[in-house]
Amino acid sequence: IDVRFYGADNQDFDNGITMSENLLRSDAYESEEVFAQLPVANTLDDIDRLSVWCVPVGLSFGDGVFE
Repeated sequence: IDVRFYGADNQDFDNGITMSENLLRSDAYESEEVFAQLPVANTLDDIDRLSVWCVPVGLSFGDGVFE
């Protein structure tokens, strides 16, 4: 499974922007920071939401909208 932070415009995560390495690991995330980073070629004007996105299945495990 491949789970990453993805940025998208208008909920189009299928054509979204990859913003992290694969987040999947055997131990839980606990009391730590996890970062999403826009590629150099993109700006926040290119996205209006962020998702924890399952790449092979095309499914959001949760997302938020920038107002």
